[in-house]
Amino acid sequence: MNRQIKKITPKPIKKPKKVKLYFTMEEFASLIKERMMQNDPSSYTCWLTSLGVEKIVKKIAEEAMEVGLAAFEDSYKNSPKTKQHLIDESCDLIYHLFLLLAHKKIDFNSILEELALRSRKEFNIKRI
Repeated sequence: MNRQIKKITPKPIKKPKKVKLYFTMEEFASLIKERMMQNDPSSYTCWLTSLGVEKIVKKIAEEAMEVGLAAFEDSYKNSPKTKQHLIDESCDLIYHLFLLLAHKKIDFNSILEELALRSRKEFNIKRI
């Protein structure tokens, strides 16, 4: 028996695309607006937007409650798992809030401007 050994060469591993690990809140707001305009039936953003403001507001209320509960849980257990749970729920709340703002056609810069104005208040009196 004369068997030839076939040399197997591994396939080259494709490097994944570089993913930006952070972005600004303005970029996040723009991303939500873009997804809303795509009208992709498999998109959660499009689906929730199609249900209207009432459903989005209910999701915000639900997520806000979950953030509060996760914060209490972390106060008692103070573990990496409970901190991650708080982070996850906070992300959900921020996403749904930004979705509502986009749905109501409120530009994120309006929010930033209002925050800037409010930061100028001291003891409820505007600084001059």
